[in-house]
Amino acid sequence: MIDDLLALLHSWVDRGAVVDYDDEQVAAPHTVIAAFDAAGFDDDVARLTAGAEHLQRLGDRLGGVCADLPEVWSGPGGVSAATAAGRLHEELAAAADQLTVQARTAATAAAVLGEVLGEYRTVMAAAAAPLAVGTSPQAAGDELSARLDAARAAGLATERAVRESLDVLADQWRTAGELILAGGR
Repeated sequence: MIDDLLALLHSWVDRGAVVDYDDEQVAAPHTVIAAFDAAGFDDDVARLTAGAEHLQRLGDRLGGVCADLPEVWSGPGGVSAATAAGRLHEELAAAADQLTVQARTAATAAAVLGEVLGEYRTVMAAAAAPLAVGTSPQAAGDELSARLDAARAAGLATERAVRESLDVLADQWRTAGELILAGGR
């Protein structure tokens, strides 16, 4: 997308349009966006959601075992097995609940980022669209300067959205143990 805009700028500068820009400065606000693998993120969210659902089903099955165990195994061994299965069920249920919350949060982030990236693509397509036939070099310079401003604003806003979304996910997924080890409480 940014390459299309740069190609348009180069073609008009070659025709005499006066546009003040530097390729690296134009591209800079778009580097995080270009590096962000939205499809890969969506795939990760789908796997996380599927994993959370699978863990929930396993927890449900273990809950059934816990309920049935006293009926099929009596005595001290049965009591010990039921106690161990009950503890494991509680731990599994807590882990499944936590993973479900994380999967939902990631799915929300993916949906929001999908919308933001869609809007970004729309702005960038408009910025890189050909100018009208017959546009003078002076008018082209003015139009391209305005398009550069729009592309920069879109790049900065989208980059911020990507960074902040991923930062929020990373912060939410930290455990108390990680924070203590990292010195942040």
